[in-house]
Amino acid sequence: MSTANRQCAYGQPQARRSSGPAGLSEPPYPPPQPHPTPRACQRRYRALGEQLAGIGLIHSGSLVRRYTRCAHPHCRCRADPPAPHGPYWQWAAKVAGTTVTRRLRDDEVVLYQEWIANDRQLRRLVVQMRQAAAEAAHLILRSQPPPTGASRRPGG
Repeated sequence: MSTANRQCAYGQPQARRSSGPAGLSEPPYPPPQPHPTPRACQRRYRALGEQLAGIGLIHSGSLVRRYTRCAHPHCRCRADPPAPHGPYWQWAAKVAGTTVTRRLRDDEVVLYQEWIANDRQLRRLVVQMRQAAAEAAHLILRSQPPPTGASRRPGG
């Protein structure tokens, strides 16, 4: 097996091993990540919180471009091949457990696209904030000394 050094994306030299006569190489392993500290997790949490301020208006739901058929028997949408009416933009969302839909004008579509994208970004940031907070809490609690003089067992 031959070995050749090369630089990986992280700037760390890594060995590349040839796995046989075909010259296939094994993928390099990523470099080990440093263990996070509670302070680093809190900094990440605050940085994510600052990004929340830059998010504009939000709106839930999704947009769909629809083509429809009408009820007129001799319309072009009933021809062979059919030429349906549209496209029409439609917004849909769950409101109090019921799906609500609304047809949108072209100028409204641009606004809804932005608002829905903002809502998705908000949700991603909140998930990341929860992960950073949980990691910080775990590290903080793990670094606390055990209580003295008290048994950790119930009833003991």
